[in-house]
Amino acid sequence: RNYHGAKLMNPITKLLIFPAALGLLSACSSSPPSLYLIESTAERAQSAAVDPLLIGVGSVSLPSYANDVRIARKSVDGRIILDDDHRWAEAPQDSIHRVFAAELGRQAGALVIAEPFPRGLNLDLRVSVTIENFIQTADDRAQMSGFLAYHSGDGRRTMHIERFSFSTPLSGASASEYAEGISQNLKLVAGTVSNTITQRGLTD
Repeated sequence: RNYHGAKLMNPITKLLIFPAALGLLSACSSSPPSLYLIESTAERAQSAAVDPLLIGVGSVSLPSYANDVRIARKSVDGRIILDDDHRWAEAPQDSIHRVFAAELGRQAGALVIAEPFPRGLNLDLRVSVTIENFIQTADDRAQMSGFLAYHSGDGRRTMHIERFSFSTPLSGASASEYAEGISQNLKLVAGTVSNTITQRGLTD
């Protein structure tokens, strides 16, 4: 019976309408995150020496908040915010390892290989990077600081340790501009390593 003039909905009609409505709501409520890549800023490779140094880039370590695929930013009140809508296209540790090795090769005119190294490879020098601070600040700067360790080619002897700290101003607050700032910082870190190798004669 139809009470108060209301129309009864056919059960089959209900089954058709409700799933369609749920699907529409789901499509409107979420969207895939934007992905960003840390890349080298060098426009072209420099010509390597006839008999270039063979340098191995060993471990690159990051603080846990910075090794998340979600891009980290420090708020005005000092909180670390991980952005669900803006993420790295690959693990930050892998990106930094790859880009730093490429930049060091260009600036030092060396053949640089990132770990893992081929078996039996005779390196002239090993470099490891520990990054302690890696964040986009509230005033839109790309901060990167930590220390570099220089080891003998076989990895058995540490020859030198030095700290680095760079804070590159960004042209804006977007994640793509932050990625560019990180690339600039890695270029500066690679320049530090190249200068230290030359000045201290670490491969002599």
